[in-house]
Amino acid sequence: MEAIKILQNDPMVSSIVLNIFGGIMSCDKIAASIIQAIDELTTTKPIVLRLKGSHSESAKKMIEGKE
Repeated sequence: MEAIKILQNDPMVSSIVLNIFGGIMSCDKIAASIIQAIDELTTTKPIVLRLKGSHSESAKKMIEGKE
């Protein structure tokens, strides 16, 4: 969440790209953290998220449900 907050507040950043490979940590747990960060922060910049690894399909469904 702190990384998203820092990037969100940087005027030089126009969008945020997250490339996640879930090997040890499953993608659905990472997706839940990203959803929580977006809920708690006021995000005005577009966020692009790539998920690959364990439980990536369920993570994508979690993200898709969050609009």
